[in-house]
Amino acid sequence: MERLNPIYTQQRECQDCHKCIRECPVKAIRVQDGYARVVPELCIMCGNCVLACPSGAKRVRDDLPGAQALLTGGAK
Repeated sequence: MERLNPIYTQQRECQDCHKCIRECPVKAIRVQDGYARVVPELCIMCGNCVLACPSGAKRVRDDLPGAQALLTGGAK
């Protein structure tokens, strides 16, 4: 699952506009299967693609709710 990477693409939202590709300083985004995917091995986590995406398809993974649930769950 691509959401395991810190920056990922929400496939349904990607409009294949290539703005994220143009903004990536290390060219870590490739169009594949009709949407722009982040290549995690090349990504430097700068967030330029997230800021450039007009449809909000590029997102930063948020683990905070899951971590909070684990802490309040009472399990060791």
